[in-house]
Amino acid sequence: MNIIELSKEFMDDIECREYLMEYSGALSRAMIETHQFATLQDIMVSQDEEAVGEFYQRFWENLPDNKAIRTRPFFMVCRICEEWVER
Repeated sequence: MNIIELSKEFMDDIECREYLMEYSGALSRAMIETHQFATLQDIMVSQDEEAVGEFYQRFWENLPDNKAIRTRPFFMVCRICEEWVER
């Protein structure tokens, strides 16, 4: 799967969207740092793999450093980040 497909899979999952909202501070910082997206909808429809990958990387970097965040959505974010870094 490419980054766009992985992002679509993530965004189509209600648990994952709730995860983004739960960590809204990290979400906001990622959007500000990437300068690409104003809303989640922008990310959902983007076809720019570089920008989408960078968004997820920035989101991941801004998450709090504790084990409580390590749920299924967290590992989906990790998978997208790994795909982006390995390209």
